[in-house]
Amino acid sequence: MKKLFVFDIDGTLVDPITHQIPVSAFKAINTLKSEGHIVGIATGRNKSQFQKVLRESDFDFIILCNGGYIEMNNEVFHKEVFTKDDKYKIGKAFTDNGYIFGTTTHEKLYASVEGAHDNISKVINKFNVIYPSYHKDFLDFDVFQFMAYEKADIRHELVEELKDFDVFTYGPFGFDICLKHVNKAYAVKQMIEFYKKEVSDVYVFGDADNDVENLKFAGTGIALGNASKKAKEASDYVTSDVGEDGIYKALVHFGFIK
Repeated sequence: MKKLFVFDIDGTLVDPITHQIPVSAFKAINTLKSEGHIVGIATGRNKSQFQKVLRESDFDFIILCNGGYIEMNNEVFHKEVFTKDDKYKIGKAFTDNGYIFGTTTHEKLYASVEGAHDNISKVINKFNVIYPSYHKDFLDFDVFQFMAYEKADIRHELVEELKDFDVFTYGPFGFDICLKHVNKAYAVKQMIEFYKKEVSDVYVFGDADNDVENLKFAGTGIALGNASKKAKEASDYVTSDVGEDGIYKALVHFGFIK
């Protein structure tokens, strides 16, 4: 029986220390594909950030923007965007408080301020991704996700403004804001239906708080050794760190690699 495998990128495929994908992880994915399994990505990155480290042609599907955008064979399979009212509400909350934020389309990342800024650089350097461009007219284009380029604690000051959205921190210096009903698990459910699989056929690899719902939902959730406490608690199995061949070792453990 062919299975459906879903991999996060940052901290799961990409080593958070070296910013590289271990050779063993590439080998593991190629082995799964050669055996006819379905292999996809579920990440908070948009397409240009995804393309910095991987190629679409190596996967059966890619889930971007924490579940807000799904692509197969370079075509849109499904997307969920913020309404204009939601965009205005979030943007106003940040602007009124003097907070820096970012918005992402399915391809590009934009910042609310021009030029380099330490708050933004902390996030960009942590994940080794593309620096955002400045764009003030985010009400006029599709937004799949907001990013706060501020201390994660400010989310407690914006409880009322953010109560209708999901918030995922990625360290002490920022967090993502996503649509309430949209997450990686939401997108994976659609892949299960498309490929006519059962939940028990799904293996999810993740490491961060934005992987928790996906790890819980999967038939088998696998957290990397470097994963957050919440991600580990949500998983069925914890493997080694990504830099210690965690993905490869997990697939050996479950018998997919001999």
